[in-house]
Amino acid sequence: PLHTTLQMTVVMQLIKPLGCTYAAGAPSLLYADRTIVCWDLAEPLQPYMALCAWLGLAFYLLTAHLLWWGDGGLLRQAQLSPTLDVQYSELYLIVGNAVRTAAAIAYLFLHDQPIALQLVLCGLALFLLAWTLGFRRLFRAPACAIRAVTELRAVGEAIAAWAALSCALELLLSQPARVVRLGSQLAMSL
Repeated sequence: PLHTTLQMTVVMQLIKPLGCTYAAGAPSLLYADRTIVCWDLAEPLQPYMALCAWLGLAFYLLTAHLLWWGDGGLLRQAQLSPTLDVQYSELYLIVGNAVRTAAAIAYLFLHDQPIALQLVLCGLALFLLAWTLGFRRLFRAPACAIRAVTELRAVGEAIAAWAALSCALELLLSQPARVVRLGSQLAMSL
């Protein structure tokens, strides 16, 4: 189910073999097998690896949700137990974990592009912050029954956004040539 961290682990393991290295002046190679060139139409193995990963991901998502919602097994009963003191809304958890999965996928694909990665992570953290702070207004129900827990989560997401933005700025400012190039590209686009 999408409201547990198991789904992120499975997604990462299924897409990990598809990650490529990107270096200036060198062909992109798969992390899993450095003999396979990424995005090469003459390479027959990478499309099959991608197909297998996406089929595995689709099978996992479908079976996890069919089995989860179908019988309400012991895990479901334990999570609905009144002895738990901190419970989040199902919708809140599903969207939050989907965004965290997107962050993991962005990390995999943008591993060699640190500035772009930090900006994407900052955007996703800001989205999670807005999701946490706006959940009550959108759905007229709290994300969590304990307000302090929701506030702590919002503070953590704000810190994550600040850290990603700080790292992106540090990377940009430590490479003045890149800043000049980025500025000239922005000026040309206007």
